[in-house]
Amino acid sequence: MVGRSSLPEGSLFLGFDSSTQSLKATVLNNELIVVASEIVNFDSELAHYKTQGGVYRDPSDDGHIFSPTIMWVEAFELLLEKLKPKISFSKVVAVSGSGQQHGSVYWKKGSHAVLSSLDPSKTLVSQLKDAFSTMDSPIWMDSSTTKQCREIENAVGGALELSKLTGSRAYERYTGPQIRKIYQTAPHVYEDTERISLVSSFMASILVGNYASIDETDGAGMNLMDINQRTWSKTALEATAPGLEEKLGKLAPAYAVAGRISPYFVERLQFEKNCLVIQWSGDNPNSLAGLTLNTPGDLAISLGTSDTVFGITTEAKPSLEGHVFPNPVEPDGYMVMLCYKNGSLTREDVRNRCAEKSWDVFNGYLEKTPPLNDGKLGFYYRDHEILPPLPVGFHRYTVENFNDATSNNLVEREVEEFDPPSEVRAIVEGQLLSMRGHAERFGMPNPPKRIIATGGASSNERILHSIAQIFGCPVFTVQRPDSASLGAALRAAHGWLCNEEGSFVPISCMYKGNLEKTSLGAKLAVAAGEGVEDKELLQKYTVLMRKRMEIEKRLVEKIGRAQAHGLLDFSSSSLSSCSPPRNLARALLFAGDLLRSNCGDLLRSQLLHYHLSAAKELSRAQVDCVATAATHNVNAYGQKEEGLTRRGRKVCISPPSRTQQLKDPKQKKPAVSASYHFENPVPEKESKLMKENMDEIYKKSARERVRGSIVQTESSVTSSTYSSGSSLSYSSSESEDKKQKHKRKQKKRRHQRDNSTSSTSFASDSASHTDSNGKCGRKMSLKNWKNTMWMPNMMFLLLSWSSWRHKSHLFAQRNDIIGELMVASHSQDERWSA
Repeated sequence: MVGRSSLPEGSLFLGFDSSTQSLKATVLNNELIVVASEIVNFDSELAHYKTQGGVYRDPSDDGHIFSPTIMWVEAFELLLEKLKPKISFSKVVAVSGSGQQHGSVYWKKGSHAVLSSLDPSKTLVSQLKDAFSTMDSPIWMDSSTTKQCREIENAVGGALELSKLTGSRAYERYTGPQIRKIYQTAPHVYEDTERISLVSSFMASILVGNYASIDETDGAGMNLMDINQRTWSKTALEATAPGLEEKLGKLAPAYAVAGRISPYFVERLQFEKNCLVIQWSGDNPNSLAGLTLNTPGDLAISLGTSDTVFGITTEAKPSLEGHVFPNPVEPDGYMVMLCYKNGSLTREDVRNRCAEKSWDVFNGYLEKTPPLNDGKLGFYYRDHEILPPLPVGFHRYTVENFNDATSNNLVEREVEEFDPPSEVRAIVEGQLLSMRGHAERFGMPNPPKRIIATGGASSNERILHSIAQIFGCPVFTVQRPDSASLGAALRAAHGWLCNEEGSFVPISCMYKGNLEKTSLGAKLAVAAGEGVEDKELLQKYTVLMRKRMEIEKRLVEKIGRAQAHGLLDFSSSSLSSCSPPRNLARALLFAGDLLRSNCGDLLRSQLLHYHLSAAKELSRAQVDCVATAATHNVNAYGQKEEGLTRRGRKVCISPPSRTQQLKDPKQKKPAVSASYHFENPVPEKESKLMKENMDEIYKKSARERVRGSIVQTESSVTSSTYSSGSSLSYSSSESEDKKQKHKRKQKKRRHQRDNSTSSTSFASDSASHTDSNGKCGRKMSLKNWKNTMWMPNMMFLLLSWSSWRHKSHLFAQRNDIIGELMVASHSQDERWSA
């Protein structure tokens, strides 16, 4: 058996971790002791990218979250420079790494030639800045691919069949649905891509100066790999996008050699030319290696940006819940995992709101409040949650009759808020109860022999104490919380050893019998309670966990899977917090999505009635205008509405976002962009009809505003009229269309005589008003006003006013409004607030 002494004397093993918020490095010596570490924080050290938490959130596309690819390249260069004074790169004999799972990078055609001939006298950023077909990399936090998930599942025979095939049902964050979305929405990007890498294989590619393979463990997080055969699944590939296998390259075992280090790093940083680059893998698989998790009865809980629970097993048993991956350090084994999107950032949010932004106050509240929190249960979703599939929102319940916790007579009552100490305990206990409930359902050991905690929050003793109470087992912690980069360094040593032996060698051979003398040993943090009171407390937590799972199930059923997977969150609070025009747009958009969703009939009718009530006083013209804006989250002329810019400034109307411009160059200039849904589609006729309808709406609205009148309500929009047919679901006959066109022509002739006089009067009135207030230095004719690009935006805003302000009040302030809009129309700043 190979011993630990087989590692060469004086050698170093370098491990990286490319995570969501930072890039870390850990260096092990031949005794497996950490001798150096370093980190680059994206937000603070690369502030010019203006990321928040290392990511961008696209305000124009709900759930679309991504990171700038080139930022990772620059961070890699900076990290190596920070390591340079600490170690001699010439002593590094092997390098490996960890990458946030599911994230993807798209290499442009011709980029391989650039990658393989990097100039050591130039920076990586300067040479690779044009190497990508899209500069934005979708990451694991993205939840915008629900449509693609359902399409892939349907193509392979359903969610369970896909899970049996690839190890997981289709999840929005998984790489396969993300690739399909790009193929559908940005075909030019997909066509111009010669290689698709995961974050892990992308970083490895830079190190070897060649396209590195995707390793089998990280490849299982794509919905594309056959989990049993460990090859690309033809069925899954065909369901995702054409020609995909060629763009993905081959798979490789996690312990395999990706190649020797690129001459670029040999000359620039004095790496040894024979330094091996071992296959990079995902962050969770690397954490499994770094925690030396090798006993089936053990569980690991990683408390980071995302919270994960994982263990090991000898056979794959995929289900509709959780994930199965090949074990990165045991070729014949598997790792099972549960993933929660709302981790440390959600805990920090509660800390900031309730604990004076102080972890000391937060921990004081945890110590002050009793276990079980007097039956208070909280569900906290700062982002769309993965498990369970619930949208953004907080839900709080008080469980009554909890004094007799062994009975089944517990009754929950929903409440608006908790006091700050209870809120703090509710977020911690709520997350841990969910972990325990889903872990047991997935078949993980109950209770576990032990839990090894890692991640940033694993240093919090109060949270560790809650883990021990809720799971009823001892909790261990490792010497270092950065288990992913530590595991990557350990895997670098393991890969080097396997390469030396010419075959796979068990990773435990490197530390067996000497674990406590290395940096890998885990120490007991909290012992399991053995007393009668401890056992009674565990029993009560078991009852509370079951009650939580019941409430969670009802929440999913109540809200509906369509909304839960990220269509939009339209609670009454979110509607009331938006500007009135946006409320109506969102209500109408949600109504259209709801009519086409697969949620229950009762739920559909209830939500449809609720949200359309916000628009019940709109005229048909207003309905069409707002529906046009809602359809693609734009106003009538293709400009993005509402949301936070990357600098955090609130914007209601702005030009198309950079992401949208990359996806569709035509959007660089404002253009009408509307999408309607027909029950009996006839594309040519519908396109013509919609164009005529919208053109006439704008003309009619302009004439009515010119005469100084307020648009009158033509017809009330109710839930019944929308369920049978509305501007979002046209099904009228051609005869009705002809009648409408005839009426429009009659109105046009009737108002034609008034236009000349009205326009003169309007221009005079408006110019006089703006001159008197010093806002506009010249008169503006109706013709000039109509020709300006702001005409449709003004109409959109003016029409929206009548839905939320009393008409007489609006009429009295007509001149003020028009004067302000005229000034805005000549402003150089193309952003204004409604």
